[in-house]
Amino acid sequence: MKQILFFILALITFSCNISRMDSPQEQISWRLRNLDRQVYQSPGMVLDSVKVISSQSLNERNIAYSKLLMTIAYEYANGTTLTDSARLIPDTYFRVSEDIYNHTRTLLYNGITLFNKDKNDSTAYIMVKDAEKLYLNNHIRDYNLGGTLYLYIGRIHRARANRIEAENNLLKSLEFSQKAANRINLLNARLELFWIYLAQQRYGDALAQSAYFGDEPEIPSYMAYNLYNGLFSYHSAKRDNTIAIEYLKKMVNTAKAAKLNVNYPKLNGIIANFFKRDNNKDSTLHYSKLAVASITDTLETDSHYYYKYLAELYAEDNNYKEALTNYKLAYTTYMKAFTRMSINRVAEIERKYDITSKEAEIKSLKSQRTVLIFIVILITILSLTTIYIIMRLLKKHHNKAVMAVKEKAHYKQDNRRLWITSEILKTTSYVLPQLIDNVYKEALRSRRVSSEIFDSLTSIIEQTNLMTRSSLASITSKEEFSEMYSYHPNLDKLTDYEKLVFILSEDGFSNQEIGDFLNTTQSSIRSLKGRIHKKVFQNEE
Repeated sequence: MKQILFFILALITFSCNISRMDSPQEQISWRLRNLDRQVYQSPGMVLDSVKVISSQSLNERNIAYSKLLMTIAYEYANGTTLTDSARLIPDTYFRVSEDIYNHTRTLLYNGITLFNKDKNDSTAYIMVKDAEKLYLNNHIRDYNLGGTLYLYIGRIHRARANRIEAENNLLKSLEFSQKAANRINLLNARLELFWIYLAQQRYGDALAQSAYFGDEPEIPSYMAYNLYNGLFSYHSAKRDNTIAIEYLKKMVNTAKAAKLNVNYPKLNGIIANFFKRDNNKDSTLHYSKLAVASITDTLETDSHYYYKYLAELYAEDNNYKEALTNYKLAYTTYMKAFTRMSINRVAEIERKYDITSKEAEIKSLKSQRTVLIFIVILITILSLTTIYIIMRLLKKHHNKAVMAVKEKAHYKQDNRRLWITSEILKTTSYVLPQLIDNVYKEALRSRRVSSEIFDSLTSIIEQTNLMTRSSLASITSKEEFSEMYSYHPNLDKLTDYEKLVFILSEDGFSNQEIGDFLNTTQSSIRSLKGRIHKKVFQNEE
């Protein structure tokens, strides 16, 4: 049973692999992986194959992978990379998919491309150092990659004149290249060490490094060219001009045979200078003419020098016609070359720093600043308006508070006046009824003496009672009375006098107090309240 299950799983896995291999992109990816295994052994074949693959329609991964292999193969075959920025390898796929190995290689070779374009480009150093961090932190076991990595770190340090750092990294490159049996990286590292030792005047160590090339049956043309260049510099430093010239000639012949992209005018110009030092006019003129003849681009910045040098030789030989012609060419070349250099520099800066997008960003920021200023002004105006309104409201509230305080003080004063008046009236209210009672008693007593006095006193009492009742009754006709006691529904059915009795009774005054206020007796008040009750409450029932 287990064998059957294993067979079924194997069959499913094989079917999935076959179906995936049927995909054109998977087939291309498979071909690229196979080429990757041969990139160090057969870089030329890999380069040609990848060029064919790159002409097809590729997905994001295969575009990045094919560019990576093309860059590695080209660098391994030619000792350099194409310096066009468009040749940089897209790194988005490897970074996002966390393909650490290819991400490391991409960073390294993009850094190499930038370094070959400009030896002082700090971006190149940053990329190569980032590749080193990934290589060490992830313990990548590709010694070919390690050899190339430390080879270029050493080259970058040598370009910056950090000779100790350069030597240490080149020795690491030798170590990794020996483990990988990578002959090309070994020779490149030894050649770099040769230059370092030569600059330090360690001539013995320099020659020891160059001696390794004597054991090699065949080396790439670019490496032979670099070796001859190093030996030329060595013999030139040793003042062996004859040998130095021979190595210069070998450099020219090697470059022509391999069709290397080197500065032929410069090589021929250097040979001419050496012959001039030896006062060999014919050879000096010959190689000076070769320097001018080998100029393929008259807009190169050093082209004017070779025209000028040849013109000076003609002038020394009294051939002023040819001298004038070459001086004119030197002037024209100089003007055009440095004009183009300025234009290229502007284009490079615009491409590198993207001036257009920066200007658009600045314009956008200016627009944002304008909007922000407008918003700040608007907020300021709204804030000031709000503060003004709040101040007005506070002032108004303050005025109301002041008026309320004044009114409160006024009301307190009125309340005190009403209270003292009320207390005085309440305290003296019994005096008038008492006076009337006393007068009435005196009238009864005087009746025995004179009926006329009695009648007179009785008349006075009755008039006083009538005046009191009529004056008190006038209170009910006032507006204040109607406003204060309008809540009683049947109040209009009572007489004015009855209204007073009813209101005083409702407000809690006793019969005695009511009698004192209205100048009558308690019995009269009781009987009057009975009549009032019938009028008010019987109607409600």
